[in-house]
Amino acid sequence: MYTHDPSQPDEPFADWERALIDPSHPAAAAQTEEDEVAAAEREEEHRRAGQILAWPRFHAVEEGGHVPDGGTVHLRDGWRDLPYAFNSGDPMDRLVGLAHQAGGLAHRLLAGVQSLLKRRDDNTRTCIVPDGDELLVTVWSTSGCFSTRSWWVQTTLQPRRDEYNELRLLPVADTVMIVRNASGAYTIYEDPESGPLGPLVGRWLIAWQGRRAVRDLMGWGQADLAPEPISVPDFLASLPPVS
Repeated sequence: MYTHDPSQPDEPFADWERALIDPSHPAAAAQTEEDEVAAAEREEEHRRAGQILAWPRFHAVEEGGHVPDGGTVHLRDGWRDLPYAFNSGDPMDRLVGLAHQAGGLAHRLLAGVQSLLKRRDDNTRTCIVPDGDELLVTVWSTSGCFSTRSWWVQTTLQPRRDEYNELRLLPVADTVMIVRNASGAYTIYEDPESGPLGPLVGRWLIAWQGRRAVRDLMGWGQADLAPEPISVPDFLASLPPVS
């Protein structure tokens, strides 16, 4: 490393020496930025290690958690342990709160639900089976236009009217969702009736039916309903190989 020789007053200082003398020197600014990035990376590693230790049932085995590839995450455990501040109100807020607190596979679930709510109708398959006053809803997608994320979700909803005559679709059974990421790893999520997944599927269904109604009014074509729900094994077998 070059070092300024004090016996040679005309000899220039090295950048690292100038940075020590003058904090406004570009070298000092660059060093400060590197230090901040390194500190942020250490903080993120520490936070992630703490999440794995506190929430092992939401982290993959290869990361030090308890869930193998293709394993099941029981969301009831998450809602039980999630602080109340993150575990009340809007269903999507609860999912975001769980991802923030637990990290790991909770992020995969959040990404899957966001994909359900945003993916184009032409890239999804839907089957709705009426059973008395209940609806068995199964929705799946093997890929999107700009994403290879795949998912499958199934729940049973009961349409009801509230005191203001507004439509509510309430889950009357557990909701199951499978999410596969771009690398091909997938996780199964089981959510109780009181969890947020069922209401979010209901939210998607109302918006989806509204889009279909508008297309019918305009005389536009639209994707056909699937004749029957696809089973979990058949869904997994239908997924494209990971490139």
